[in-house]
Amino acid sequence: MSTEVVKNISSATNAVKNTATAASNSAIKMTEGIQKKAVSFMMVLKWFFIVVVAGLIIWGIVTLIRKIDRVHQDAKENVSNPENNARITKDQLQIFNPVYIQREKLSAYQMEKSGLKTPNITIPPLQKSEQALINYSILTCNNAGYIGPLINGVFAESEAIDLAYKAGCRAFMLHIDYLDGTRDPVLMVRNASGDKVSNNVGSIARTIKAIADGIPRGSEADPVIIILFVHRLPGKDAHHPHSINFMSNIAIGLDPLRPKLLGMTPEGDFSRQKLQDTLFVKPRDIFDGKFIIMTNIDTTGFRNKTLVKNLPINQDLDYWIHARIHTNSSKSLHLVVPPTQSRSISPIAETMNFFNNIPADRQAEQIARTKVQWTIAMNNFMEINPDKKTLDTLLNKSGVSCVPINIFDKDTKVLFENTFANEFFGRTGYRPKPKELRYVKPEPVQLDMAPPTLNAYGGKLPIPGVSDGPYSKTRGEFRELQAPSGHACKVVVQDNGDMVIQDRNGRVKWSTNTAAKAVNYSRPFRGVMKQDGNLVVMDSNNTPLWSANSIPKKNKMRKEPYTLEMQPNCDLVVYNAAGKYTWNSKTNM
Repeated sequence: MSTEVVKNISSATNAVKNTATAASNSAIKMTEGIQKKAVSFMMVLKWFFIVVVAGLIIWGIVTLIRKIDRVHQDAKENVSNPENNARITKDQLQIFNPVYIQREKLSAYQMEKSGLKTPNITIPPLQKSEQALINYSILTCNNAGYIGPLINGVFAESEAIDLAYKAGCRAFMLHIDYLDGTRDPVLMVRNASGDKVSNNVGSIARTIKAIADGIPRGSEADPVIIILFVHRLPGKDAHHPHSINFMSNIAIGLDPLRPKLLGMTPEGDFSRQKLQDTLFVKPRDIFDGKFIIMTNIDTTGFRNKTLVKNLPINQDLDYWIHARIHTNSSKSLHLVVPPTQSRSISPIAETMNFFNNIPADRQAEQIARTKVQWTIAMNNFMEINPDKKTLDTLLNKSGVSCVPINIFDKDTKVLFENTFANEFFGRTGYRPKPKELRYVKPEPVQLDMAPPTLNAYGGKLPIPGVSDGPYSKTRGEFRELQAPSGHACKVVVQDNGDMVIQDRNGRVKWSTNTAAKAVNYSRPFRGVMKQDGNLVVMDSNNTPLWSANSIPKKNKMRKEPYTLEMQPNCDLVVYNAAGKYTWNSKTNM
């Protein structure tokens, strides 16, 4: 290879090396530039976070200072300062007394001051078959005993209830809770977050006394409904001793209601929720002058003698309660749970949003419920009062019975444009529902007797082995049993689901009170004397509608021929095989 060629190769090699070195140096410089930029970006990001954290710390300090200042301010506004609470009460009275005195001058309330019930203002008036308690929407005062204002207001029980009656409230919702660290039931106002916003706490006893004393309780006066809405129990459940004691203390505060408390009536005994499924479809006039009490908590623990021993009746909350409030859909209402029996028609509470969002194709189903089921539309804690559109949905389209209202809303103009508009509660606290939303009491069904020419004892086949006539006894199914010849008493299972005992004039002397409950069952109905000793009313699907619970305790597993007899004295009696009675209707005349 020539020297010249070697030189050329060497020159080319050096050129490649130089190019590679230059490229490497360029790449190193570029990388160093990128690293410098990355470092600069990280520094910016670092300082950004430092500034944000510092800002949050400063904001937290300022917030804490404001909160401490607010605590000191609250201390001045709290119950420990009676002068300040008296000032707030005076301010509220100056606002609302003139407003509600004008409502008290309405003809409906002038009648009530004389101890008379609200007139039937509907045109055309409600017919007698429509005058069930369920057919009225009742103006309900929310946070009873609280005179407001909504935030940092006070409980002034006597003054607040007096104004509530003047406004037309005939139902009162008491929000019951306890202060942390105690187990004493008190009235309290909380916001949607659960924070206490009332300056003081209210007394159940003082509020109830004001309700009992505040209105004439003549025999014709409107029924007054009291809702004990409990937000928390101090025990792990309603049967815990702490919870039982808590509920007993609530019961003690109810004592002023005792003289006019709904109890035994010609329609039956309403204490201990015995007739809660039919209470509100009863005629309103049987409740005139009475107090009706309901709650959202389970009070059945008072019936357990191992939990409660020798408790005076005035401390037994279960005795005072006529109906328990359940819910079908809402999970946000405190301590309100679905009924244990799916066919129960005890009072129901749902949120206002529930009713606002019912699909059109489910509206008819909801109306069928509110026709027989007393329904509350509410929200958790305190909320803005419903506007006119919501009230129209609740009252005129859904048939809701109770909408708790904050009557001490300072915007009285809006209050009167909505709640106290004439189409809602402008004229009366007992507002009849629109006709298409009313429950109509079914007419009693008189069953025709089969012609005697059928030679089948008037259509009733004799039961082998049972004497004294085919009309009076059975060991199986029946629609009607007639007392022996010469006596006109009879027991009839009506098409509406009621089993009734009628005297010779057709007057009902005893009833299972199951007509309202029967709307959820399948017709026709029949009575069955089961051979375990239990007397039941069944629907066409063999589902029990009513039971006498007449199975003898000692013979629950024993089958023997039990006989049901309609006796000449109008007493309906179950006899065992030995001829001893195990159950009777106690209707002997």
